[in-house]
Amino acid sequence: MAEGDDAAFNLVVQEYAGKIYAVALGYIKIVESAEDITQEVFYKMWKGREKMDRIDSLKDYLFIITRNEVLSALRKKGPAYPVGEYLENALEEKDMLPEQAFSYRQFQHITLTAISLLPPQQKQAYLLSREEGLSHDEIALKMDLSKNTVKNHIVAALNFIRQHIRTHSDIIFLLLMVLSFRAA
Repeated sequence: MAEGDDAAFNLVVQEYAGKIYAVALGYIKIVESAEDITQEVFYKMWKGREKMDRIDSLKDYLFIITRNEVLSALRKKGPAYPVGEYLENALEEKDMLPEQAFSYRQFQHITLTAISLLPPQQKQAYLLSREEGLSHDEIALKMDLSKNTVKNHIVAALNFIRQHIRTHSDIIFLLLMVLSFRAA
């Protein structure tokens, strides 16, 4: 491919297009954007084809391009993927490789840091809701607040946590990308 061989390029596209598209769609959640990212990955690979003979792992190279394209799209549009839910439901640390477990612990640390930075009432309302599973009515009674105030505290807390995660998302995104590519 480094010499401009179209057939070699087409083989790479056939092998990886579906995987790249699936990863992009998993994060972007918009079919057209995932298609655009997939095309952009292969465009960049073709554009830099003269460097291909110096690449040790095609899979790793495509992973890096895909990661960069998805991060770029997320920065433009904002994350549209449920990071916390994905990690809670899909990952168990015992099933991870050491580097994945380390990244997962970093994600947990980022999330706990965000929670610790919340104002006291937001933090209390959030923890009562998420960790104790109390309804807004139950939290309102326990905290001696109106149901609407509790809702506002929880919404503000979630927005802050999401923003905090977004600003530290390169680590999280890298974890998710590694897991997606390993599964592919």
